[in-house]
Amino acid sequence: MKKISSILLVLMLVLSSVAFGESDLINEVSDEELIFNIKPIIKDGLTLVPLRETLEYLDLEVTWDGMNRMVTGRNEDTLVKLQIDNVSGLVNDKSVIL
Repeated sequence: MKKISSILLVLMLVLSSVAFGESDLINEVSDEELIFNIKPIIKDGLTLVPLRETLEYLDLEVTWDGMNRMVTGRNEDTLVKLQIDNVSGLVNDKSVIL
C-alpha cells in the first residue's frame, strides 16, 4: 500500500509541481529535477507531462494498448493502468480518481 501511495504521490507532484521560468516548465519530484525528452505543456488549465518517462522514472515497465487507448505501467509490486479521456485509473486493480 505504501508503494501505491508513493506512486500516486509522485504522479500528483509531477502533474502539480510545475513552475514557470523563462517560458519553460521545470518539473521536480522530491527536489530532483525530471528532464523530459518532450517538454510538458499546459493545455486548458491542465499540465500534461510525458507519461512514459514519468512511469519509467518510477521504475515501471510501460506498455501501450492502442485499441483501448490505455497505458500500463508495471513492476514486481505495482500495476498502474491509465486510459485516455478517463478521469480514473487503476492501481493494483483499485480504482483511483485522478
